[in-house]
Amino acid sequence: MLPEALAIHKKEFEMKPPYRQYLIAIFSLVILLGCGNYESEETTIRFQEAEPRPDIDFQVIVDTYPSNMSRRVNINLPERISEDQLAKLAKYLSSTERQDQNHNRTYILYYVQGESRGTAWATTHFDPDLEVKILGATSQQFDDLTQDAPGVDIDGEVLGQWVANSGVSYRMLLHRAEDSTNYITSIFADGSSGTQEVETSQHARGTKLQSERGRSFDEYFILNSQGRLEFWDESENYYTAEAMD
Repeated sequence: MLPEALAIHKKEFEMKPPYRQYLIAIFSLVILLGCGNYESEETTIRFQEAEPRPDIDFQVIVDTYPSNMSRRVNINLPERISEDQLAKLAKYLSSTERQDQNHNRTYILYYVQGESRGTAWATTHFDPDLEVKILGATSQQFDDLTQDAPGVDIDGEVLGQWVANSGVSYRMLLHRAEDSTNYITSIFADGSSGTQEVETSQHARGTKLQSERGRSFDEYFILNSQGRLEFWDESENYYTAEAMD
C-alpha cells in the first residue's frame, strides 16, 4: 500500500473511535461472564458435596473461628446419642462451614440438655481426620445407672438416691448403717464404686453432708427441702443433682 493510502486508512480508523470502544466493551463483557460462571459453578459444587442433615435433634450453641486454621463448634443435645449418630452429625456440621472459611481442623463438643457444662459429654474432632469420643456415660450406661438395682451391696437403709452428671455420670446413694453412721456411695458407669462417710448437720437450705475428703477442698453437699442434692464449694452451689423417683 502506498504511503498516501496508509495515511488515509490511519486517519479513517482514528476518526471512528466508537468501533474500537465497542470491541473493548464486548471483550470485557465476555471476560466478566466467564468469571461469573466460574464462581457460580464453584458454589454449586460445594453445595452438592455437603453432607445431608441427619435426623437428630441438636442446637448450635457456639460456632467460632479462633484461628485461621481451626473452627470450634459447641452443640446441645436433648439426649445421649450413639457413636454412629455422632459421626453422622459431625460430618454434617463440618460440611456446613461458611464459604469464606476453609479449615482442616474442626473441634466439636457436645453437651446434654440439663447437665453440667463443666465438661463436654462427647467430642468429634477433625484433626484433620475424624475421631469420635464419648467422655461421659453412653446411653446404655446411663440407663443402667438409673435402674432400680444399684449394682453394689449397700450397708443399711437407703435414705436417698440421685444421678449426678457433673462432667462424669454416676449414681449417688445416701445410706445409714445400723450404728447410725451415714455414708454416700457413688456408682460409676464402668461399674466401679466408692463409699465415703459423711457427717450431717442442719443448714439454712436443708441438711449439710460433709465428708473428710470434701472438708480438705472446702466442698460439701446440701440435701435441700425439694429432695435435690446440691454440690457446694466455699463460694457457690455449682451443681444440683435431681432425686431419683
